[in-house]
Amino acid sequence: MVIGYEPSSKVCGAIASLLLAAQSEDGLVYVGSVGSGFKGEQVHELKLQLDAMKTERPPYAPREKKFVITRAELVVEIEYRDWTGDRKLRPASFKGLCDVADHVDVFHLHSAGAAR
Repeated sequence: MVIGYEPSSKVCGAIASLLLAAQSEDGLVYVGSVGSGFKGEQVHELKLQLDAMKTERPPYAPREKKFVITRAELVVEIEYRDWTGDRKLRPASFKGLCDVADHVDVFHLHSAGAAR
């Protein structure tokens, strides 16, 4: 799930990366970001969509001030190779938005770091 974004410092009105969270036994957990795989105007369109969802910083969101935090309403499909020791994705590539109407499954983390 998308929980925010990092604004681009190179392209006005665009995002540099999406902040991602997964479900765990304790609720949402920050699992890293994805900053590659975007096509064409997606970085501008996603920023506009996410700006309409801005919210206060919940406890699971990263603390860096440059991040814009949003409600966890968008589900994205990503491709990744592995997990780091601290349960973050690496490297991740954006594949697209998922249509919630398709009843997509949100990624779940288990306490040992394994996913289902």
